[in-house]
Amino acid sequence: MTHASQPQAQPELGVLDKFLLTPKAQELLGWQSKQIDLLESRLDAGSRAYASMDRWVKEHGGPEIVENEDALAKSRNQLSKARKDLQTVRAEVAQFNVDLTMDSAGDFDRTHPAQDSIGLSGELRDLRTEIKSAVKDGSAVTIAKEADTTGLTPAKRRRAATRMATLALRAFNAEADAVIAAATANNEDASAQKIARSADAIGKLLDTFDGEISTSYIELKVRELRLAVRHAKAKAFERELEKERRAELREQAKAERELEAERDRLRKELAHYENIRQSMHDKGDDEGLARMEAKLAEIQQGIEDVDQRAANIRAGYVYVISNVGAFGQRMVKIGLTRRLDPMDRVRELGDASVPFGFDVHALFFADDAVGVEAELHRRFADKRVNRVNLRREFFYATPVEVREHLAEVAGDLIEFREDPEAAQFRESQQLAAQGMTESARPDSSAFADGFGDDDLELAAEPSR
Repeated sequence: MTHASQPQAQPELGVLDKFLLTPKAQELLGWQSKQIDLLESRLDAGSRAYASMDRWVKEHGGPEIVENEDALAKSRNQLSKARKDLQTVRAEVAQFNVDLTMDSAGDFDRTHPAQDSIGLSGELRDLRTEIKSAVKDGSAVTIAKEADTTGLTPAKRRRAATRMATLALRAFNAEADAVIAAATANNEDASAQKIARSADAIGKLLDTFDGEISTSYIELKVRELRLAVRHAKAKAFERELEKERRAELREQAKAERELEAERDRLRKELAHYENIRQSMHDKGDDEGLARMEAKLAEIQQGIEDVDQRAANIRAGYVYVISNVGAFGQRMVKIGLTRRLDPMDRVRELGDASVPFGFDVHALFFADDAVGVEAELHRRFADKRVNRVNLRREFFYATPVEVREHLAEVAGDLIEFREDPEAAQFRESQQLAAQGMTESARPDSSAFADGFGDDDLELAAEPSR
């Protein structure tokens, strides 16, 4: 028995969403929606063909099965390919929807640090062309070539003035370029002051010729400094976003693999119980047949649930977690995962990069987990820890504060733990107060084998 995925309607874009989307993004989303419709129709057709072939084989049996094995295998392959193509496009649309949701969930800034680094690179190139022009046309340095210099003819005075201006400009450019190369967002203003001081100091070398580095040229170099800092910030931010996009795609792919593995497991279980049902039917065991029918219905429902989870890219688990030992009492993380076991994701977040694991305050499934998460992020936008990278979902809030909003957004919760357990953190505090560590305790089973956390993870990982 198989289950054909029903076409999943794409969410309508609101006015704000359409405003935020560029024409290229709108075109991409439209194309992806059409691809999903096409693939879902192929998937539906493949499912029907497979079901029809499966029924035919069961009805006819005998030598005819051998004659139709190729057709059945082809139908299965087409169905498998359609499913994989559909999962790929759904993953792309899911990522696109996440990006759109983050942009529309508040804190969207048109002068965001993620401004296109290519555009800033073009501005920087144009500015440096302007700087070169100022050097060539002589406007970078003002100097009196007819200044009275004892013992020099007018021609020699002009040559000396020109050489001095060239040397002074080279010295200033060398110092200014060194300052620009070392500039960061943290020392941008101090770096601009360094350029001004350098121009003043080098300008004194031109006193004999009544000259100086021109104010307009100094302003050009300061503009270059500030633009270079913005460009470096944009490139660093894009690298960070790309890293997190890859992590999100890996998480999405992991969720898809888990769903596919669960679907395969249920199908094998379904085939197994189908054989048992047939055996009981042949024996005339009505009681056993009824049990098998109930079991088959249960397994089929499980398959349909998995198919629905895979089809609905907005479904998933919303979680509220904290880490008192790492971040203190007033910080929570509000996120979502589409993993089959959401605690796998929570455990991964509490890996060796933080001293203690995360405590779960709320963890629940929602058909529109993306919408629930986005609404919570919007409500706590003014409490964001990182207001630049919105993928960092940490907020200055207590679990109690989140619970009040969560009840309004998600309705009744089955369970919400207000006080974090933080067992290892609290025990560590007790040991610290006693001046002890775990390895020094009489009842300790700790072992010193030279492995760190990461090494232990690698040692425990099976070979691939």
